[in-house]
Amino acid sequence: MHGHRRSNLDLANKLYSLPINIEFVKIEESHIGSLIYALKELQTEVKAYYEHDQLLLDETETFVRVCRKVVGTLCNYSAYFKENNDLIVKYFTLTKKQVYADLFKKSIEPIINIIKILRKQENNSYADALSQLLIEKQISPNNTYILTKKNSPNEYIEINHTNYKVMRDKEFVSLGIFADVVIFLGTPSYFSKNSLQYFMEIKLYL
Repeated sequence: MHGHRRSNLDLANKLYSLPINIEFVKIEESHIGSLIYALKELQTEVKAYYEHDQLLLDETETFVRVCRKVVGTLCNYSAYFKENNDLIVKYFTLTKKQVYADLFKKSIEPIINIIKILRKQENNSYADALSQLLIEKQISPNNTYILTKKNSPNEYIEINHTNYKVMRDKEFVSLGIFADVVIFLGTPSYFSKNSLQYFMEIKLYL
């Protein structure tokens, strides 16, 4: 901190003596849950039976990473999977080769069926829960930040006809922002330990 030492000390003491209020809001979406489970099973299968197929290992890692990121997005599910359609189709095309017939039947087809359903969903469980949370807690947009793991295409998100600031958790920490309310989109394990330790004086929703 720059400026008068006494003032800075008083400010620091005030900030770090405020009560910590951390709440967890559980969000469930059956198809997202099924997708995450199926992706985990796919990774296990590939690592167990195709450990020497470096191309498949690499492509599976990329595919799983992209699909898992749907958990932290505020886009509707349909838009998210359409946005990443080329990469997803590329993986399905690769694994449809005869050499991967067993893998495709056992682990890929269930994922295809789930994604087909999600591509038709114009909603997002995080956005729906976020809207409800902001209403119930009467959270003001002033000095409130919504943090995600993925870069947001927009600086603000409109919820209940009000704009709220959105940014990546790492950017928030690196800028040294002091906030009244922070809302993480994801699970506690989804964010780094350093990020969570940073939030000592705010209302934190996960």
